[in-house]
Amino acid sequence: MKLSTIQQLQTLGTRARYGYLLAVLFLALGSAFAQTTTTFDISGNTGLFPTAINLQGTAAGYYFDGTGAHGFVRDAQGNLTTFSTPGFNAGSSGTQVWGINNSGVVIGDGYVVGLTSKGFVRDAQGNITVIDVPNSGVVTPAAINDNGQITGHYGDATTFHGHGFYRDATGNVTSIDVPGATDTEAVAIDSKGQIAGWYTDAVGKHVFLRDLKGKFASYDLPGAVSITLMSINDKDEMVGNFFANGVLHGFDLAKNGHVTVTDYPSSIGTLPQDLNFAGLIVGGYTDGFNLHAFLRDGRGRYINIDPSGTIRAAAMSINDSGAIVGYYADNSNVYHGFVRQ
Repeated sequence: MKLSTIQQLQTLGTRARYGYLLAVLFLALGSAFAQTTTTFDISGNTGLFPTAINLQGTAAGYYFDGTGAHGFVRDAQGNLTTFSTPGFNAGSSGTQVWGINNSGVVIGDGYVVGLTSKGFVRDAQGNITVIDVPNSGVVTPAAINDNGQITGHYGDATTFHGHGFYRDATGNVTSIDVPGATDTEAVAIDSKGQIAGWYTDAVGKHVFLRDLKGKFASYDLPGAVSITLMSINDKDEMVGNFFANGVLHGFDLAKNGHVTVTDYPSSIGTLPQDLNFAGLIVGGYTDGFNLHAFLRDGRGRYINIDPSGTIRAAAMSINDSGAIVGYYADNSNVYHGFVRQ
């Protein structure tokens, strides 16, 4: 349910569907601490970074080789498909993937138009379509739901201020700006199409949630001088991090405004990346020396989930079955992917 995979299930429609979600929730709570980890690589890569996983266990992300950055999709059986966006030029451009939905549709950026990086959407058959916004500079799609609705952000080519955007399933794009904001960054979307992110105004930074009618709710975090939202689930819980009193904290924000600080015990900085329907949170934390991957269950228990033999790691995405994807660095400081399920 990260920037791009925050919807792992369709909108609740029937009692049977709701019963299935409850079953997934209880199974996820019970099995989260009894998982196994599988590592993976792409031949010739110099660094691999998974960013999202869908309900089928298909992971997506990007990797580097001698020519630049490329996208990849890895299915639950371990089969890997790599791709690059049109206009890719070795050494001067790159493809980065930020999300995947349950139909296998992938989003990211690095679609080169002129001299500027635009966004893209890649369907399950491998067809790639550019995502652009009028008068934009760089365009970054951040999240996609199972209805094919996409949100993200872009830089204004004239004012250089940031704006959010919403792209519907037919390709129509609408800009998003919180009233009174100088910059708006949309990063997450739920299965209904509600959009979350953060914005800056004369007072500082705030979290926002935009409903289906375009109405904005605004949230503040105690003592925060900087806020970064990362993900939303279908209960409209939001996770991210904020900087206050010289410390980087994680947070879990409910739609009613209740804030839970989610700091990994004894850490000096916590960076939640994603959460699922059951409220399990994944991300990274630092002990002052290196970054480590963590899982926090719905009861507030934490566990380090670094793959064996790593020097640093981070968990980037979790689906509603509790499967986790992330990356780690080995003793040679080369980054690889891992799946924990």
